[in-house]
Amino acid sequence: MPIVKKLAQNKFNFVSLLLFAAILSACDSNISTPSEALRGKWVEVESTTDTLSFELAGDTEVMVLARGVISNGGVMRPKLDSGPYDYELLDDNKISLHWYLSASSIDKTYYFKHSGENLTIEQFYENPVAGTILTFRKIED
Repeated sequence: MPIVKKLAQNKFNFVSLLLFAAILSACDSNISTPSEALRGKWVEVESTTDTLSFELAGDTEVMVLARGVISNGGVMRPKLDSGPYDYELLDDNKISLHWYLSASSIDKTYYFKHSGENLTIEQFYENPVAGTILTFRKIED
């Protein structure tokens, strides 16, 4: 009888371990990281002044929009909408964005498609016009 009890206990431990591993893997799949293909710096092909960088800041994904600077009363400041964005890649060629400096807590969704060294994204900064698509080309890994 002790052998049967020991086998039952080992089976229980094994099933518990499998269940724990399944839960951990499910949790890990919810913590997405930028794909290797997106990481790096991308330049907008028309203006060549606006750049996007996809990177990890600690364990948080960020997309940083750099737009250059403007003089405001003799003080050089980043152009409007520059800075870090929280992002999430969604199904159906969409990206959810939230500008860290925004007073709003609402994420906005835009068209987004990545293909090789190019990515296209619906304009989300500087007076965006719905349906206007910007193309960025990768310039740095």
